[in-house]
Amino acid sequence: MLHIRMEGLTSTKEVKSAIMETNGKLTIIDMQSATPKFPIISNGKLNHDILELIGHTEEWLLDYIKEQGIESIQDVFLGEYVDGELYITAYPKIR
Repeated sequence: MLHIRMEGLTSTKEVKSAIMETNGKLTIIDMQSATPKFPIISNGKLNHDILELIGHTEEWLLDYIKEQGIESIQDVFLGEYVDGELYITAYPKIR
């Protein structure tokens, strides 16, 4: 409850989602917030919590990155979902 109060919320009913970050910090998204701007993919690793939060599946994500000419999630440096759009930054290809 302390984390919820620190975000200015008074009840768990106001919480849309809570995400435990890799650094141990709890990020709370309230019901009034728009879609969060968190990375779905970071350093080739998929964040399943964010994918679930935005209401998409891993299959959807894989289809999208393949359409962009990227073979796998491990080839993605950063994948962000912002305002309903997915933005992908791939690792440079080594020749």
